[in-house]
Amino acid sequence: MNVAGLILSAVGMGISIGVLLHQSIFPRASWAGIAALFMVVFLVTYRFVRNGHARKNITKTVGALTLFLLLFAAKTAFQKKALWAIAEPYPLPASIPDETQFKNGNWSLRPYFYVLGAWPNRFPVQVDGEQIFHQLPYAKGPPHQFYGSIIARWKQPNVRLIFEGPKTPAGASDPALLKICLSSDPWSKPKSTGLPREIGISECWRVREAALERHLGSSIFAQDRLRWFEVENPALTEAERPKGIHLSKRTDDFVEDRFIWITPKGHHQAMILIRQFPENHENLRSELDDSAPAYRTLLQAVQSSRVFGSLDAGRTWTDRALSETQFSKLDRVQDSRIFYQKIAEIQGLLLSRISVDPRGFEPIFHFGGLSHVLAARSIQEKNFAVSAIAKPNLFAAWRYAMDIAPQDPRSQRLGDLYQSIAK
Repeated sequence: MNVAGLILSAVGMGISIGVLLHQSIFPRASWAGIAALFMVVFLVTYRFVRNGHARKNITKTVGALTLFLLLFAAKTAFQKKALWAIAEPYPLPASIPDETQFKNGNWSLRPYFYVLGAWPNRFPVQVDGEQIFHQLPYAKGPPHQFYGSIIARWKQPNVRLIFEGPKTPAGASDPALLKICLSSDPWSKPKSTGLPREIGISECWRVREAALERHLGSSIFAQDRLRWFEVENPALTEAERPKGIHLSKRTDDFVEDRFIWITPKGHHQAMILIRQFPENHENLRSELDDSAPAYRTLLQAVQSSRVFGSLDAGRTWTDRALSETQFSKLDRVQDSRIFYQKIAEIQGLLLSRISVDPRGFEPIFHFGGLSHVLAARSIQEKNFAVSAIAKPNLFAAWRYAMDIAPQDPRSQRLGDLYQSIAK
């Protein structure tokens, strides 16, 4: 009985360690390597038993350790259950807000990195909706890499949209291969791929892990949903049509929707809508549904989008828009609502420009200058919600300016402006 228990424990331990290695420590370990590890554990245990070392207390110890490893392995695998889900098709019709919505300032057409689309200026998207302010967190990157992220504060403090800088995961840069692997059963070989070569199970696992690994959270209670979205816009070429991954996570406390655009050159660009709900806010639970206003607004932006293979189109677009924008005399606007509205819209445009030109100094300098104007006015008016966004933006602009052009005296000027309001 002790021998049989040890052997069964060895089997369970081998499987557990294999799952843990595959799912956490070495996420791209091959299944052949995991099988080899299992055989090593099994043979060592078998030799241990053959040598007469099987004792009741040893069996109990090994059994308890095996149970612990099995539970931990199951938890690890469940946290990353989207890795072995089959992506549902998610076709979306093309749609764009009507012209009056742009004229009254509810929407603006702007590029963020490789994606051009209509983005809301207010939320809810109506004339009396709350003005959306943007935040630029500081992290090392420019001028040699993209800005890490841009945050649109749709509703303080619970609803925000994060524009992530593009990334190119190794092994997941082919949009056609990615779609095939995510839409197929991960435990069987893909069929009818339409590609000139066969695709194996192990290759698809590597593609899945490369594309999804960094987007998976740590909550085992989240309800994950994996879909492959495509916007059916006949006016665009196949390369320009938005397509990619929609990964949704839902709990009783938050909803997170990630739309990950796949560009023609294999860049992955994520936009993440996060809706968080504090305790004792049962009236906000309706936001967990796909029909909630925030999700519908994001979906309309996705349906209006267009994907470019380079940043040139975005630069041309923002150059034209900025040439038509007046920066002077903004601090003389007496009506606070109009003042905040104008500053927020111009800053959104500047951040759009920054996203397509990480080497550019002028956009980040002007963004910092407007952040100082906004911070000074909001502090004077005791609008702490706005000043809490404006001050970090000025700090980020100063640090980015120092990274991009440390010798330019205007970079230090931003630092002086920040020190003047940070006291």
